[in-house]
Amino acid sequence: MKSSNMAKRIAAILLVVIGILATLEFAFRQGVWEPLAKPGSYAGQSIMIKNAVSALGTNQVDFITIGDSLVGSGLDHERVAAAAKARGFTHVHVGSGGMHWMSTDFMIRWVKQQSPKLRNVVIATSVSNYQYAGNGSYELAIAAPVARPWNSAWMAESVKFDVGDLRTFGVYSALFQYRDDLRDFVGSPLQRLRDIEWSKKNGLNEKIITYPYPAARNLCRVPLASLESCASFSVTNPEDQNLVSQCVHEIAKVRGRADYTDYAAPNAEARFGPLRELRRRQIRDLPIAADARPMLVVLMPVAKVFRESVLPKGIEEWTRFVLKPLEEEGLIEVHDFTRLFDGDASTAIDCSAFHDLYHLNSVGQKTITELLLPIFEKRLYR
Repeated sequence: MKSSNMAKRIAAILLVVIGILATLEFAFRQGVWEPLAKPGSYAGQSIMIKNAVSALGTNQVDFITIGDSLVGSGLDHERVAAAAKARGFTHVHVGSGGMHWMSTDFMIRWVKQQSPKLRNVVIATSVSNYQYAGNGSYELAIAAPVARPWNSAWMAESVKFDVGDLRTFGVYSALFQYRDDLRDFVGSPLQRLRDIEWSKKNGLNEKIITYPYPAARNLCRVPLASLESCASFSVTNPEDQNLVSQCVHEIAKVRGRADYTDYAAPNAEARFGPLRELRRRQIRDLPIAADARPMLVVLMPVAKVFRESVLPKGIEEWTRFVLKPLEEEGLIEVHDFTRLFDGDASTAIDCSAFHDLYHLNSVGQKTITELLLPIFEKRLYR
């Protein structure tokens, strides 16, 4: 009798715990944690973008630019917004660092829900983003605030669930997507509240969708004929340490550099087929009206020294192979600036255009913005 009562009590406790967890899961999926999320974190960036877009009002966005940190610092979003405004349109930047195709999909769908009149999108990415299905488990945190409706199947295609990695549990649970953010909050709740207040006071929510992220530093003091020459450089100016550290980090990947040159070989289907079809489907399924297409796909500049030493061999050809049928269908229009800042044979990079091995500085930003504005004018604003 006692064992029976004990079993009932345990069952009741388990039901209560399950009920609490289910309630929390539902609440987190609906955004209950968003006001307390860390500004600038992966989830925090998405929340700031949501706040900025929502502040514009219902159905106010005509065009968006979206991508990872390469486009965040690579385009002058303020100039783009001004050019659109002169034509009577609203064009905002809704990308963030670490964003990849799955989180891009969720963000575009969320903007479309907020602004059904959304006319078209500029997907600004790079050839680097065509080598993997996703960008690691942290992409789940980027997607969490805009995963409306929740879709674990989409997430699992980009982030493989691994029972040994708690971060991947975010494929199925919003609680796990916010796991790191929750842990950080518990460690220092007062600092979190101060950070949130500072963010509100300085208007970061409003700025994030048009801010140009200028960076004045260039790479011209460091030899960049190769990763080795960069990595072995004796730093005298502290500003150069980050670049040299990046070169040291990337050298470790050179020996295991992948080869994509055989992507079309008959025996390569098992290796390349799933990724090829996933990427094409992700683009085809974006919720942009057929009469508004083609969507603009911009391939951002990639430093030659990085592209030809670290990225897979044949990555450019592979990327164009993936996109070609979508171009032929009229779904997208590709503008390829991958080699825009290759420099000459002695440098393998235009040192004046980058502020680190991956990101453009203000000079590079100005150059590519001025190349893209006439394209936007012709393809979007008319």
